[in-house]
This record gives sequence, C-alpha cells and structure tokens, in this order.
Amino acid sequence: MLTETSNHFTTPIDDIGVVIDDMEGTDKALDYYQKTKSAFEKVGLKHTARYGHLLFCLSVLYEIQGNYDSAREYSRAAYTSYEKVGYNGIWKEKARRRAEKLRTKNTILVDY
Repeated sequence: MLTETSNHFTTPIDDIGVVIDDMEGTDKALDYYQKTKSAFEKVGLKHTARYGHLLFCLSVLYEIQGNYDSAREYSRAAYTSYEKVGYNGIWKEKARRRAEKLRTKNTILVDY
C-alpha cells in the first residue's frame, strides 16, 4: 500500500506501461498512459499519489521522445499532485528534481 512516505511502489499500470514501451515503443506506451490518466480522472482517482506517479511516468516518456515542454509540464504536475495529497516519499523529490533539470536543459536525463 502506498503511504505518504512510501518510496518504492509499482502498480499493474506501471508494469503494463513498461512492457508496452519495451515491446511496442514509446508512442504506444504514451497512448496507454494517457488513456490510463483519463480513466483515473473519470473514476475520481486524480487526488492520489498513484495519479502523481502516473504523471511522473508520462514525464519520463515525453523526455525520451524529446518533447521537453511536455516532460516539464508532467514533472511539475506530478510534484504538485504529490504535494496536494501529502505524499512525501522519494517520488516527490524525483519529480521536483526532474522539473528543475528540465527547466533549463534540452538533453535526456532518464532518472527514474
């Protein structure tokens, strides 16, 4: 179970996204995560740490694609999401660091 200080967690959603990325590529993984994001929003899971982690995963994929504006946007959104739900684990700090680095860099910094 994810708590406000959990540092390591995965969900079946994360696992499926990684498999899709490995087998079918980043575009398919992005599509999967975007659809998952919409589903989270429709069923009222927008205010959870898992939603923040979903945003973090989207940031990573956009960065891999070279879409740094979207990567920055999703990193900031992940951090904000973690803040709103009171999550203080390592993923919050990773989101903050990623947003900060992406603010000024246009190079890939895969750190997840």
